[in-house]
Amino acid sequence: MLVRMSVAVFAAAALVATCKEGAPGSPTAGAPVSEDAGAYPGMAVYASADVAPVARSFFQFLPEANATVSIATDPAGAAGAAKGSSVRVALLTDLPCGECYQLVGSGLSFQVHGGNPLGAQYGLAQLLEQLGFRFFHPWQSKVPTTFSPLASSKNIGPTFTPEMTLRGLHLHTLHPIESYFTFWASRPSNGGTVASLEGAERVIDWIVKNRGNYVEWAALNDIVGLDPTDLATWRSHTAAIIAYAHARGIKIGIGAELFGVANLQLSYDLLDNENDPNAKADVDARWHLLTDGLAWDIVDISFGEFTGTDATTFLDALNLAYTELESIVPGIELAATVHVGNDPSLYVTYDGKTLLYYFLVQYADPHIVPFIHTVMYFDFFQNADGAYNMPNFDQHLAYLQRRLAAGQAVAYYPESAYWVAFDDSVPTYLPLYMRSRWLDQANLASAAKAGGYAPLSQSILFSSGWEWGYWQNDYATLRMNFKTPTAWTDPLDDMFAPWGPTGAALATQIGALGELQSKYLIDQALAPYLAGADAVVTLGWEGGIISQPMRTSFAALAAMGVKDRTAFESTVLQPLEQLDTETATALAAVSGLNLDPSDPWLNEVAHGFRIDADRAHFERSLYEAVDAFAKTGGDSGWLAMADAAFADAQAVVRRRNAALHYPNATQLLTAGQNATFYQTGFLTEAGTLCYWTRERIQARAVVVGDMTTPPGCVP
Repeated sequence: MLVRMSVAVFAAAALVATCKEGAPGSPTAGAPVSEDAGAYPGMAVYASADVAPVARSFFQFLPEANATVSIATDPAGAAGAAKGSSVRVALLTDLPCGECYQLVGSGLSFQVHGGNPLGAQYGLAQLLEQLGFRFFHPWQSKVPTTFSPLASSKNIGPTFTPEMTLRGLHLHTLHPIESYFTFWASRPSNGGTVASLEGAERVIDWIVKNRGNYVEWAALNDIVGLDPTDLATWRSHTAAIIAYAHARGIKIGIGAELFGVANLQLSYDLLDNENDPNAKADVDARWHLLTDGLAWDIVDISFGEFTGTDATTFLDALNLAYTELESIVPGIELAATVHVGNDPSLYVTYDGKTLLYYFLVQYADPHIVPFIHTVMYFDFFQNADGAYNMPNFDQHLAYLQRRLAAGQAVAYYPESAYWVAFDDSVPTYLPLYMRSRWLDQANLASAAKAGGYAPLSQSILFSSGWEWGYWQNDYATLRMNFKTPTAWTDPLDDMFAPWGPTGAALATQIGALGELQSKYLIDQALAPYLAGADAVVTLGWEGGIISQPMRTSFAALAAMGVKDRTAFESTVLQPLEQLDTETATALAAVSGLNLDPSDPWLNEVAHGFRIDADRAHFERSLYEAVDAFAKTGGDSGWLAMADAAFADAQAVVRRRNAALHYPNATQLLTAGQNATFYQTGFLTEAGTLCYWTRERIQARAVVVGDMTTPPGCVP
């Protein structure tokens, strides 16, 4: 204990020493961040009449680019003849390869070639990135401080063609994230504002700039029974989003639930009752409500969590849903989410086989495309550590690979944040997500090559919020889906290239943190100890309903016998000590880079490292205190160290709350009326460190008899 104590004291001292920081910058909400707008000479774009509108949309939310778009019958000739100090660009759609693009030129004169208008927009984004721009967040971009016409020449000349045909995001609007307030909330009664449509357009624009071609969001059931005026408002808002996306070349999807019995989060369902005697008429009515006047490309149907039904009822309902949808919107694609879960009640017997309820999709109409889901930062090729009570996702991997080997349509559907009590709501900064998404993609590609079948061609990332650096996960994965990088850290190198040697060093540290998190959170099964656990999650554990991996409670540790406690020390406390020490070392390395605290992007990463160090030390200290109490009746000073980490985390959170990228921070940080199951923003618990407060009280109840009632932290 003395050795571990001395390490902890050293780590805490190092943490305090490395956390000196000036006040963060306060960028104008909703505007791109420009450190020196005068350094950039502007851009003159010449395009044909059919391409010019998408070019103008491309620059709509990037005023710092100082771009003009002119219609020209000969864009290359017009750009070549133009004079002045601006960057001159001919925007052409003359390649025979769809969404591909190519950059040609040097100095101030360039040609951007695309196979279609979307490919041309990708080329424009690449050109601006050559000049130092980065499209990090839907509401804020990185604008160069100095103008360098050829910051790198590696992307000049080659033609870039996407490796996947469908690359995009599922915006989980069943959660009160940024996208809920922009894609779904169209009325004051469900949290909508006049800026909602602009916000949705910004997200679509951001997906375009990061090489995506698809976006979907989840429908909620508040549109059922709306009065005609409110329904017309929702339909008008949604139609405008779809029209904007299609004009930019982006496909659009919507998510719905099959059965109301499995509807735990107020999603839009097709059948309130799985044994509905009027199922055909009711499904037909629900499809009409969701699709009339709305040009969806894909409908993604899901089947809930933790609850199944019998195989025949399921297949009859799913096939009915497909048949009715096809009759209403001929040619639309129906996708089906294959979720995870390992509760015995989720297993069914069909065709002589026992299988997980969600895998019944394979016996439904063959036109239905399975979207194979995984959760959190767990991947196909490592342990899942009990997420949704599953040791791994081997059976999901096997199903996906069987589909690929058979040449059947299939999509991968992983996550970039889980939100509820697990990651950005704690908060923690987890570049591990980027590592896991790359690991899946690279290994799937290798397996396809070895097996002699076509690789994965569709990947949709399940997205739940973009603050605390979580935009990095979506940004990097969208680009990985366009072209698989050699290493998972390659997108990080490109992400921070505008900062030169400092950016390269920071990218290295982020990569090292991701590896560190893989080692301890996945390999050493410490995921539940960095995550939070609210009252509902804990109640679920007690009843055998498991979503995120389970942790040992403080009370359970204190009640252990010597043998069990010794085992806990070996399997949890010692690895937690190592995670604590190594995360503090990582923070020290980042602090040693002397990052500019007024730079919003560098500052955000610095805050991420700092909150991770605080979180690891806080959790370790609380468990050490309980372990010491069980042995000696005292806490050996660990509660004071936990309090110091907690106080430091509060300071970090205050700074981040004041520097969020999303312009309406109140929607994310406070309670407020909306149509989701959660009457609060997704960062409310993060903003108050509710999970930390809950754990602190729980540990103190064991060690010092604190009788305070811990908050439930239920959003």
